[in-house]
Parts: sequence; structure tokens; C-alpha cells
Amino acid sequence: ASVAQRVEAVEKALADGYSGFRAVVDCTAVARRPDQLDAFACFEFLIDQKMAVLPVSALCAYDTGQVRNDAAELM
Repeated sequence: ASVAQRVEAVEKALADGYSGFRAVVDCTAVARRPDQLDAFACFEFLIDQKMAVLPVSALCAYDTGQVRNDAAELM
């Protein structure tokens, strides 16, 4: 559902005349616990597939003081 929402936002931006979509996102809140990291890694895999074919770029940021060392693999 999250991937579909992002794709919909990109499609709306394109329909509104934009040539692409760029996102800068603070991902700290979804990378604090191991279960969150697993879910976010799945999301990253799925969204990367869409980003490969859509005019989208994204920069994910993390507050390294709040996330566990396990988040390093996503960073």
C-alpha cells in the first residue's frame, strides 16, 4: 500500500506537468527497531523497482543518534 501511494503521488505530479519527483525523507522513525528495519528493507526493495522505471529520486536520512547499528545496512 505504501508503494502504491508513492507511485500515485509521482503519477499525479507528472499529470500536473512536472517532469519528475524528488523526495528527501527522514527515515529515523521507521528504523529504530529490528522489526521496523525488516519492514523498511522490504519497502526499499519494492520502491526501488518502481524508481527504476519512473522519473523519481530520493534521499533517505537517519538520525544516527537514534537508530541502532543495524540500520547501517540501509544507510
